[in-house]
Amino acid sequence: MRFNLKKTPAAVLAASMALVCSLNAQSEAQNFRIKEPIPVTNQDGQKIMLVGMQGNSVTFQFAGMEGAEASIPIKEDSQIRLTYSYPDNFSDIQLNVLNGNYDQALRSIRNPPIDLLRFLVVPESNCNFHLYSEIYYRALVYAGAPQVAVEATSAIPWNSPSLPPVFVDHASTLLERMVNEKRINFAEDLLNTLQKGLSVAQFSNLALPVADKLRLLGENEIVESIYNVLSQSSDETMRKLGRMWTAYNLANTGSTDEAKRLLNEIGEVTEESPLFSIYCLAQGRLALSEENSVQALRYLSRAMVRTTIADSYKPEIYFLMIQSYMMDKNKVPASRLAKEMAVFYPNNMWRKSIINRFPEIEQQN
Repeated sequence: MRFNLKKTPAAVLAASMALVCSLNAQSEAQNFRIKEPIPVTNQDGQKIMLVGMQGNSVTFQFAGMEGAEASIPIKEDSQIRLTYSYPDNFSDIQLNVLNGNYDQALRSIRNPPIDLLRFLVVPESNCNFHLYSEIYYRALVYAGAPQVAVEATSAIPWNSPSLPPVFVDHASTLLERMVNEKRINFAEDLLNTLQKGLSVAQFSNLALPVADKLRLLGENEIVESIYNVLSQSSDETMRKLGRMWTAYNLANTGSTDEAKRLLNEIGEVTEESPLFSIYCLAQGRLALSEENSVQALRYLSRAMVRTTIADSYKPEIYFLMIQSYMMDKNKVPASRLAKEMAVFYPNNMWRKSIINRFPEIEQQN
């Protein structure tokens, strides 16, 4: 299923509302079975085989008693302790990962613990699954085959309170890697997985930066899907943010009437608002689409001074301002901005787009 909620207004609303219910859930029952049982040792030293989870209980078999199953509920205050036997070369694997030798680490893992990732709903106080899982996933994020990395991501219980925050950081890195490598299908798969389990705030933190890059690649349906999720948030600020970005994207794709209607519904945003720069960006993009360069520069200049170099959409503001100046054949300020951008963002995708689109101002620099 594509990460795309844009069908009809009714379909968007229904799909998005269902999605938000999932995003806002802190945890949900885990129900799964794995093909190959995982051997672990319990707190009594007994060998048991993990076969899945039912609700909040781990389902297992006793070693040597295939077919005879039992379940134990897992709670942080329980005395349950499940120990997975790390590979003999785990120290070498860990050292390679810590030193950034991810390829070497992956080559030395004989039995990838993808199924173990599913059991990260078990609190760290009740098992030793998390360290090896994090080391393995980190190596996959930086050097693993995309298909395997995406498969591992789908195995992780993202809505579990027991999942360490570092996994979200790794997923964000993987998503950015897939977009940078233009592996859009894998990026879509990741977004599908992550939006089902993360909170709206977590999802926005990792999705909005890649949305900036996806816009440049022309992947507007994926971008709009990201914004639709945010637009249906129960948090008013997040909801406004999503609607502003939706308006921006509509203007970016030529749907100026829809963009204008949405911005009118949002209303005027004051300079004190944390959303002011996004609002100005959306209004500036709308004006540019309507070929009103004066109005575009008025809003985009405000967005420029309110943003920092670290803001992911800052390079796009440079691009739009240069485009606005060039609409009036005003090469001097356009050239100045292009030179400034070359200093701050020498390898940015928007910088490369400027070089391709306006080679004449690049030659002046």
